[in-house]
Amino acid sequence: MRKAFVLLAVCGLAVLSCLPPGTTNSDGAVSRGVSAPFQWTSSGRLIDVKSDSTHQNASIKDPTVVNSGGNWHIYATIYNKSKSTYNMVYLSFSNWNSANSATQYYMDSNSNLGGYKCAPQVFYASTEGKWFLIYQTQDPAYSTASSIGGPSNWSAPTKFYSSKPSGAPSLWIDFFIISDSSNYYLFCSGDDGKLYRAQTSRSNFPSGFGSFTTVLSMSKNDLFEGACVYKINGQNKYLLLNEAIGSNGRYYKAFTSSSLTGSWSAIAGSESSPFAGRANVSGNFSNDVSHGELLRAGTDEYMTINDGTLQFLYQGSTGSNSSYDLIPWSLGLLTQTGGSSSSSSSSSSSSSSSSSSSSSSSSSSSGGTGSNTIVVRAKGTAGTESVNLKVGSTTVGTWTLSTSMANYTYSTNASSGNITFNFTNDESGRDVQCDYITVNGSTRQAESQATNTASWNGSSCGGAQSEMMYCNGYIDFGTMSGGSSSSSSSSSSSSSSSSSSSSSSGGGSNTIVIRARGTSGQEQIRLVVGSTTVATWTLGTSMANYTASTSASGGCNVEFTNDASGRDVQIDYIQVNGSTRQAESQTTNTGSWNSSTSSCGGVQSEWLYCNGYIGFGNVP
Repeated sequence: MRKAFVLLAVCGLAVLSCLPPGTTNSDGAVSRGVSAPFQWTSSGRLIDVKSDSTHQNASIKDPTVVNSGGNWHIYATIYNKSKSTYNMVYLSFSNWNSANSATQYYMDSNSNLGGYKCAPQVFYASTEGKWFLIYQTQDPAYSTASSIGGPSNWSAPTKFYSSKPSGAPSLWIDFFIISDSSNYYLFCSGDDGKLYRAQTSRSNFPSGFGSFTTVLSMSKNDLFEGACVYKINGQNKYLLLNEAIGSNGRYYKAFTSSSLTGSWSAIAGSESSPFAGRANVSGNFSNDVSHGELLRAGTDEYMTINDGTLQFLYQGSTGSNSSYDLIPWSLGLLTQTGGSSSSSSSSSSSSSSSSSSSSSSSSSSSGGTGSNTIVVRAKGTAGTESVNLKVGSTTVGTWTLSTSMANYTYSTNASSGNITFNFTNDESGRDVQCDYITVNGSTRQAESQATNTASWNGSSCGGAQSEMMYCNGYIDFGTMSGGSSSSSSSSSSSSSSSSSSSSSSGGGSNTIVIRARGTSGQEQIRLVVGSTTVATWTLGTSMANYTASTSASGGCNVEFTNDASGRDVQIDYIQVNGSTRQAESQTTNTGSWNSSTSSCGGVQSEWLYCNGYIGFGNVP
């Protein structure tokens, strides 16, 4: 019962008055999240089609998007009038303000990927330890690569099927893959008013997809194409989006289910009350909200989104043409506003996960555009914590935090003075955890900063280096260009750590960094890859990096092994060969505390309160 008491003491009674994301307040205002009615504001044309001597392109469309290594990576479809066919394009950037100036790499420049290929989806398959690019050839096919940022390195296409399976539509298009803990699922449209699904086990992927079953069935225009499916972080719920054609343009419907194989219930199923369309988007440059993707909370096959401020990268038409191939599609970004409240400019999109329950209030002195982009990764304990971000004396962003760790982003031209993250409405039950900030893609860890006036130091506020903010106050992250106010933690050394005799960290082709701490300084963790115990450490009470190199491959687990009264472990993240995997975004955590079951495990969290482990996917 010790664990349950700790959670109740931290959360306090304030949680009783918190509305979950997506619910309606007493004044009738609609909050953000996966709940209707939805409201959005749109950017202008964020990414336009470009051409060169061999690519006279009519459009850029069907985007897939992921954030990895501090950069946004987009693969999309282009229609090349020079070759009268569809192919794909790749671009990458760290700041949405620079999206349209990013170099566009035409994927047929890769000798493996010439000819008809379109409607991509990209994700990191943790079961395989590599990136997958899914597309239609017309048949569903995939390429793989060790890095998402190397478009010239994608492998030659491999088809998922040698021949069309039973149950598949005559014209199968727009393939989308998602996984749960047991299986991978392949969804596709048929331009026939139906949505289809096939599956294979996680151990067989990418092979073994079987026959198709019909998931949804409507008239052709009511359930057209462009489906995408997501897991809602921390909930036993999935979100399915599907494009429809209405009398005033294309729009998206939304459905939810408790299982990827279960029945789907419409939560926004009409043109007048859509998930996203002309009826609920302000500032749109197009009548259409067509084929797109939500910005995800991670990179892997689970397709996780946070139930907070959603953002949707979509194609919009900037004109018409009698030939569908020649419609001049461009890409834009929707940002959820919720009711009548206004959001920050969509050019300041969230990073690797969308901002949960965040809003830009009138106290923000910048409209959200500028040359400097700051991302704050944070959460509250009650979901009512108010925070703001300042550069010098200029407040550039104000948010209300959710109880899930999320990214809160603002772009600004302010550059004079120190960057401070401020907690402003402390009371019983309210605390803030700031994981880190990134400044123009460079990470500064909260617990490494010299100034934290909101931490708790024995009997008063301030004076302790910590991620936690228990009082009204701020963490000072240094100047815009001068780096943090205290050097960040070593890339390899660990505070109060020791490698025991069970550690086999002497060398190997894979380098794994674990960022962690204990609450007492006696906690022991071990790194296990496959069946090999790679390293064992005793943690310090300060967040530090613990590093090992190994040639082992397979599932990567970080285990807490000596739980006792007063001992708990916080895993911030791990890095596998430089690629970051956030602890709270992982599906498996057997050492968290689940208050709903009063037992260990089953909650996505940075914390291990019991002997158990967090599973971080595969090491290649």
